[in-house]
Formats: sequence, C-alpha cells, structure tokens
Amino acid sequence: MHNIAYDRGMFPEDFFEETTRIAGAKTRELKPKNPEARRLLAQLEKGVFAAVKAKFAKSVTFYIAEAESRPDGEETILEEYVFNVRYGDKADDPAQLDGVTVRDGSGRSVAEANVRSRRHLDDEEHVRRAAGALIRRLCSMMGTLEPTDERHRFGIKLAYYSHTPDEYQPPFFEAVDPVASTFKPSWNALVGKVETRHHRMDLSIRTVLISDDNPEDDPEGDRTRREDR
Repeated sequence: MHNIAYDRGMFPEDFFEETTRIAGAKTRELKPKNPEARRLLAQLEKGVFAAVKAKFAKSVTFYIAEAESRPDGEETILEEYVFNVRYGDKADDPAQLDGVTVRDGSGRSVAEANVRSRRHLDDEEHVRRAAGALIRRLCSMMGTLEPTDERHRFGIKLAYYSHTPDEYQPPFFEAVDPVASTFKPSWNALVGKVETRHHRMDLSIRTVLISDDNPEDDPEGDRTRREDR
C-alpha cells in the first residue's frame, strides 16, 4: 500500500524512505510528515489492519477518482487496487466435505496430497519471496500507467464478510449502502497473491489510465464501507 501511494503520487517523494525489508525487494515506506500522511497511516493501522486482524475485511480497495464529484454526488473512479483477503484453510479444503473424505483415482486421500503441497505455507522464507515477487510485479505494472495529478483524489474502501457485526465501525470509515459500480476499467490485471497457513491475499489492478486490450476479471466484495471524509 505504501508503494501504491508512492508510485501514484499521493505524496511528495521526500515523504517516503526506501527499504528492503521484504525479501530484499526495494519498497517505499510513507512517513508521517504532514496531517494527510498521518491520517492515511492511521487509516491503515486502526482501520484496515484492524479489520484484517479481526477477520472481518473481505477486500480493501485503494482507488483514484476525479477530484470533483458528479452532480449526483458519486465519485468518478479512474483506478482501483483491490486486495482480496481470505482466512484459514480448513473451510476450503476440497478433501473434506461434511465429514466425507475425498480420494483420488488411486484411492489415496486428497488431504494427504494437500498436506504435502501446503507445507510451504508454513515456510517464512517462501512467504517473504512471494511477497517480494508481488511487490516487484506491482511496481513494474504501475510504471506503465498514466501519471496522476491535482485533478485526481485518492480514497480507501473496505468490504466486509457477512459475519461482520453491523455495529462494527473502524476509525476513519463510515458505513454506506452498497451500490452497483459504474466503473468500467479498460484494463484489469491480477498482480499476484501471497498465501500463508492462515491468510490468503491477492491483488488486482483495474484502471482506465492505461490503454490495453487484455483485461482480466477479478472478484468483488459484498459489504462496503468507505473512508470518512
């Protein structure tokens, strides 16, 4: 998220420090040098990260919109970075369906193969490499986008899983009624994913600030909250 803020010009370059803490990949870290930067960092820490820690967040969307809203009050979205989050692995294990064990053609439990194939999810170095690869690919893809300027503004939206309590309201965000998106990106792309034993996260870009004829689909959230401005 810090790299998106850097590459898409949310703050001056001197608001960021270069770091290689994630698998040696060069990334940028935003520093709280003015009220806007401090607010964004607080949004991430007290809103976004808290919702992920509570296992409520289904998706986190960084978006770029026209600075001026439409006459109907809605924003004109130009670009979205969608982080989809899933939690745990037991509920999605294809080898277990209501207590029934699924076996392959040789009679071996599919769960046995799953255990072997998922051992890398506990490997911290594997996770670090996957995160580093995602960041490098993200930076490469953002380098192809048209620059943003003062005509554009930035925001964050949270979509929650249905089990999230109705009264849950993280700081800096307000509840809104879900509405059908009118955003029609000219380019969709899956940047990559990072998976551990307990979390899975994939990142997609959707934008009109680039010309490309190979869009890809990506999933949507089902409960939406946006930043309180």
